[in-house]
Amino acid sequence: MRTPRKPSAVEWSVCIGAFVAGAGLVWLYFSDRSGGNTPEKQLVSVEGVASNVTEYTLRGHHLNFTVGPYAIEYDGAQPKYQDVRSAVQSRRPIRVSVAKGRSATLYKLNLGAKEVLTYSESANYLANQAFAVPIVGGILMALGAAVTAGCFYTQRRYAKWVRGSMEGLPDSRNPAPADERLKKVTWISIAISVAVYAIVIGVNFAPEVRAKLVQAYGPQPLGIPIVLLVGIVETVLFLPVPWVFWHIALIAYAAHLEGKRFSPIYVLLSGGSHPHLRRSQLICFGGLLYFAMIAASWIFYAASRGI
Repeated sequence: MRTPRKPSAVEWSVCIGAFVAGAGLVWLYFSDRSGGNTPEKQLVSVEGVASNVTEYTLRGHHLNFTVGPYAIEYDGAQPKYQDVRSAVQSRRPIRVSVAKGRSATLYKLNLGAKEVLTYSESANYLANQAFAVPIVGGILMALGAAVTAGCFYTQRRYAKWVRGSMEGLPDSRNPAPADERLKKVTWISIAISVAVYAIVIGVNFAPEVRAKLVQAYGPQPLGIPIVLLVGIVETVLFLPVPWVFWHIALIAYAAHLEGKRFSPIYVLLSGGSHPHLRRSQLICFGGLLYFAMIAASWIFYAASRGI
């Protein structure tokens, strides 16, 4: 019979957080009258000869250039790409109207008296792209609701196994009941998970990191600001991590009860002396593989983009 698993407090908070984040995205989309666009009167206009002009092809054409203080990336799928490309590469003064930000979103472009790109053309395109926002929000809401329901379902099934497994690890120095020992494991995993999640999300706001993200994915992929979109993706990818941390903490606590040093070697050998930790062993190794796959995917993608 497969051993049931008790959801940790971190899993509860992450699942509920995913639902709330999804609901926030849906609310943000439907409460934004501009449909994800910056109103035309809020655009900033600047004129000059485009500099730092580069073009690359990876899953389509991408044009990067700078006008004044604004770095702009223009995707080949956006309206009038060839006309914009010709104007930017003409080495003649152009006037652009962009949304404010370190990495600007291009809405209008004029070459002399010629109107190359209009606000309505850009706004219609970005509004269609922004339609992905409620879709992502709905997926997060559905995922959060489904996993939360699963947590409720498995909560009671796990209780009996918990008592039996923890009672197999007597601690003469602290003969606390099994439930109290598990509370320690849970709070340790909560502290680690919160700290790691804060670091993962927080680094996205560093100017140098944000610049790399814009270089990798553009300033507003799918009509969503890059920092917000990356935060959503990282949150989804982070969902199984607290679960892994809980099992790491469980093995670490077992090492503490035995008076042994917690180390990768102990993780590797703990299942032999404590059969109930074998599943935790597999989850720890799976977590390591999961992290390695994410890291390798990013390295491969960044290398392919020349970042």
